[in-house]
Amino acid sequence: MFYLRPYVEKMMVGINFSVDEVKIPLNSDKLPIEATNGFYGSETWVVGEIDIESHFFDEHSKIRIDAEFISPSKQNNPQNPHTHSRVGIWLPTADIKNPTNDTVKKEYHCVFEEKMSDLVIVGDSWKFGKTARLEFKKFNREKTEPWKGKLKFQTCIVPCFSNNPKDSLKLRCKITGYKDTTPTTPYGETILKVQRQDDWPTGDQGDLIDTFLQFGAYHTNGAGMSLHPKQLLTVEALRRLISKSNEPISICYIGPDTTENVCSLLRVIGEDNNLKSGIKAFKIYSWEDWDEELFDKYGELEANILSNKHVAVEFHRISSEQMPTTPIEEEVITIATYVTPWAMEKQDESDDSSENKASYKELLDILLHNSNSRLISVDPMNGDSIARSALHSELQNLNEFYKTDMKLDYKIHRDLKFESTVARVWSRIDEVA
Repeated sequence: MFYLRPYVEKMMVGINFSVDEVKIPLNSDKLPIEATNGFYGSETWVVGEIDIESHFFDEHSKIRIDAEFISPSKQNNPQNPHTHSRVGIWLPTADIKNPTNDTVKKEYHCVFEEKMSDLVIVGDSWKFGKTARLEFKKFNREKTEPWKGKLKFQTCIVPCFSNNPKDSLKLRCKITGYKDTTPTTPYGETILKVQRQDDWPTGDQGDLIDTFLQFGAYHTNGAGMSLHPKQLLTVEALRRLISKSNEPISICYIGPDTTENVCSLLRVIGEDNNLKSGIKAFKIYSWEDWDEELFDKYGELEANILSNKHVAVEFHRISSEQMPTTPIEEEVITIATYVTPWAMEKQDESDDSSENKASYKELLDILLHNSNSRLISVDPMNGDSIARSALHSELQNLNEFYKTDMKLDYKIHRDLKFESTVARVWSRIDEVA
């Protein structure tokens, strides 16, 4: 295990990974990046830990961790394939932000060895994409009782290599201490070497799910943990809409994927009686060529959702050839979390349209048939703000699709935008005002 001690002993903070080098083959399913001769490597996950003691906050108000790729090439522009590499840090936090008037930021308690801590992560600045960022504060700075702990996390790395079969780059994690508004103290850096090796095996999806399971991400009852800001924003947007509904309403969730997001919703519904009483049905639409394949392989994911004790869940299997045929007449709230990367994906460079987007439009037409129905979309801010689904061309958002093709518009809701992620509530244009 590679571990770098901090420069200042009494203010203990450090970060380490379970390995000091990762070997990554090319991803044969992703097309090369246009005009750069760059090739994406396979998605690779590395476990890490952040060690921290409360003494750090005796003289610092905040700790910031930045993860960025370092290229051996001096060329630092889009023509260098390394600049298209992606990284993100999945870290367990509480599902609901702290109800405090001491800050305008959105703060969420972190977990030390399955216990809620006095350390909070700043949700606003949680960043993914070409760089990753975490910021932490002490929840109660007046509390003098000392503590220390380890924050476990998963790092997702999607490197972009040159056509050199021996290409390599580095992931650098820097730690900086802040005093009020000023960055004051560097606490060292940790280097993870990323080496291209095309005959190397890839990781296993089931192993990643098991790691998230250990983090508490799949609890549907009682306490559980969110791992990504998209979960936090989905929960917050749904709570706002339900609080304004006069009658119980049905929820339609598109694309459960590995279900962490659905689980966090179910947990919050179970803990909030107003939210629970405001939902009369929870329908999940699972895509045959992705979600259903995951369920076929890891059936416990679906069984876990169905076993929740808070709301009856219905699964509906869909595909481009098999869609619901009857428009939903009742008012519903549809949730689409990180559907954009899937909907915008093209099969090849000559493809000017997307079969996925056409299927998505067909489904939305059915789900949003009632003029009062609304859509919660939670998406990366832009193509530089996503780690896992780096596409062969820069990711674009679906805003124009929603406005032009679906004739929707969104009403501004404050505090639903983080550094890398944004939630919007869409309605029929005549219903927005």
